Amino acid sequence: MYTRNSFVNNIKITLYIPRSDNSDNLVSNIKQELETVYPILSKNYIKDTNSYINYLTNLTVYVFQSPSIENFEFIGLTGKIRDIHFILTYNLLNEIYNYFSNNIPLTINQYNSKIKVYKAIDNLTYCPLSVDNIRKNTLIAETQCGHKFKNCILKKYLTKFSKNSLCPTCRSIICNHNNLSSENESKVITLI
Repeated sequence: MYTRNSFVNNIKITLYIPRSDNSDNLVSNIKQELETVYPILSKNYIKDTNSYINYLTNLTVYVFQSPSIENFEFIGLTGKIRDIHFILTYNLLNEIYNYFSNNIPLTINQYNSKIKVYKAIDNLTYCPLSVDNIRKNTLIAETQCGHKFKNCILKKYLTKFSKNSLCPTCRSIICNHNNLSSENESKVITLI
């Protein structure tokens, strides 16, 4: 039997939500608009902590970063309307923002602004990523925490392979992403 409730639960939507200081007001307005169009969403379907955790563990929403438009960074959410409503109702966007802020590789511009690069003057500097000494006149990349690597290897590691912006040696933060990357990034995340 196909009821109105199951119809609403199976509608898929995509929202682009700008990341800004007043995003809480925007989220509240979007939530109210969804409840106006689909009044069944305003009924409380989470009764207690167990039902909240159960719903959260079964939540499937495709989350992606949209390229910036006129200096605004956007998070995109695609999924069933009930799941997106759940994210908006329980203010889980901050978890999504934090996830993207801490789990994206550096852009080339971020790398160039955070990593000091200079030529090696001898063959005594060791690179833990290449497990080899850095040869004279090869470019050395030095992190803010003072660890040294071959520039080409560290750049590839931090901009292509690493899922975060941490020093490979001591795990200190190289770049704290205050705003989202302007490059497309797509991930499916679990919010628990």
